[in-house]
Amino acid sequence: MKSLLHIPIPKIPPEKKARTVRFLNRYSLLFHILLSMLLCFAIEVISRHSIEKAFGFVALHTWAFAYNSFIIFASLTLVYLVRRRALARIVISGLWIFLGTVNGCILSNRVTPFGYTDLKCISDLLSMQNTNYFSAAEATAVVCIVGLFIAFCVYLFFKGPKFQGRRRKFLTPCMVAFCFLMLPVTTHAAQNSNILASYFANIAQGYENYGFVYGFSTSVVDRGMSKPDQYSKESVAAAAAASKKKETKNPDQPNIITVLLESFIDPTEINFLDFSKDPVPNFHRLSQNYSSGHLTVPVVGAGTANTEFEVLTGMSMQYFGREAAAAALVETAFSVGMLAGSVLLGLWGGGEDKILTMTAAVLAMGGALAVTGVLPPSGFWWFAGLSLLMGVTCPFFNSVFMALIQEKVEAQYLGRVLGLSGAMMTLASPIGLGATALLAEHTGLTLWFLLAGVVTLLCGGLMLLFPAVRTCGR
Repeated sequence: MKSLLHIPIPKIPPEKKARTVRFLNRYSLLFHILLSMLLCFAIEVISRHSIEKAFGFVALHTWAFAYNSFIIFASLTLVYLVRRRALARIVISGLWIFLGTVNGCILSNRVTPFGYTDLKCISDLLSMQNTNYFSAAEATAVVCIVGLFIAFCVYLFFKGPKFQGRRRKFLTPCMVAFCFLMLPVTTHAAQNSNILASYFANIAQGYENYGFVYGFSTSVVDRGMSKPDQYSKESVAAAAAASKKKETKNPDQPNIITVLLESFIDPTEINFLDFSKDPVPNFHRLSQNYSSGHLTVPVVGAGTANTEFEVLTGMSMQYFGREAAAAALVETAFSVGMLAGSVLLGLWGGGEDKILTMTAAVLAMGGALAVTGVLPPSGFWWFAGLSLLMGVTCPFFNSVFMALIQEKVEAQYLGRVLGLSGAMMTLASPIGLGATALLAEHTGLTLWFLLAGVVTLLCGGLMLLFPAVRTCGR
């Protein structure tokens, strides 16, 4: 026994260890791609309770698997922002595995998979013992595993390795931001190509067809309608009191009775069943004597509260349109922003480094466009505010750009430069409008806002990347 305890552990020579670390750092992006695919596959194995079914998902929904892996890859890029990269990598990977494990446990006891709304019920779940979801022994085991994982992370925080290479303070955050900005771009592209679905008619089927990572991420982003501004107990009571002032034609009974019953079906619609007599005669009598038929509902099987909401209110869960006055408001906000930006620029002067001012304006414009591209249909007032911001940024680029040209270009060439730059800017407008008119109908305007934001952000990054551009305003 003592001989086993004293087995010498081979030590890696410092030079070989340094070469290994350099190799891993050099190709870390490639290793992150492989790690994200491995994590995605492991999550699907846990969620589907079968390696064979996980392979089936990869084979039948390859692009959906690739997109799920890209979401994990984007989250792993956060490790480049810190020096304790090993710790950050383990924490992010552990979090994904934990979410997948929770989903696998939940699907062992119910049909609906794990979503963001379930996190709101954690306090209630922890207060229960020996439920259908877990026993007391299983809960204890989970607590112990989580505790050990946290202890291991604490150990890595104090004793773990740190990245010793040179940190690129500008390129690294831009790379991370680019990966996250590409998430909505690839999402729109995948949805328009029918690789992914923008709306799950059946939540369980959606998770199965498009993967847990995408399904859970969708539940985080789309959490339903927000609470109306004037919603309160008093406003509901006032509406109820106002509705009672008008009497119905039949004072004994209401005009409409709505019964939303998930447990009821018409058995006669099952083609392979034969009946000796009508199993639901009362239902068929009502169908024959009154208006009846079928309707399309947004959800089947799980999340049917959305169906109930649409039936009771007549409002669609997917789109809330606005009138022409909203478009006028957006145009006004943009114009007011341009006026305010001009006043601010006149008071400030633009600063000594004109390129820095122009770059800040370009990045602000790109960020506002990108955020606009991912706004939900209910985010109109956010869109109006972002339009105001976009208007403010315009003078900080256009006016400063003209001042820079007049300052740096010799007088004999000034007219040519101004004419050429003006022609290029003017030509870009019909090209952009023409491309939008041809393609936006098929892809949606939100995707074009998003693409415009990403391209604008890349242009701002290039302005800082090239030394000749970065220093010409000094």
